[in-house]
Amino acid sequence: MLVENENDILNTIKSRCTKIVFTEESKETMTDEQKEIYFELEKVFAHIEKFSLLDVLNKIDILYKGEKNISMMLDYINIILYNNIAKDKRNINYIEYVEETKRRLQANANYNMCIDNLLLNIWK
Repeated sequence: MLVENENDILNTIKSRCTKIVFTEESKETMTDEQKEIYFELEKVFAHIEKFSLLDVLNKIDILYKGEKNISMMLDYINIILYNNIAKDKRNINYIEYVEETKRRLQANANYNMCIDNLLLNIWK
């Protein structure tokens, strides 16, 4: 369910939903480094079902090295997954895994273990 104003939704419905906030970023404000990151994420997450686990872990090294940009990367992964829901309904669950990873990172969980957990959950 997409809404512009969450106050338009009944509290009983909101309590059963996962809130994902998408921010709008124009192409002009993106740096070349960000474009490269987005390209790498899309290359893997748009077709993750085609890769072996080892391929995923090798191809997505950018997540392990990008701790300072992880919030931006996780938001973009959600966008990729959301765009692929029509193709594969499992993407709905994958979005929940990304949101859980965000919560764990905010609670100061081990960074690499959070990324490992996210990738393993999505890949399986």
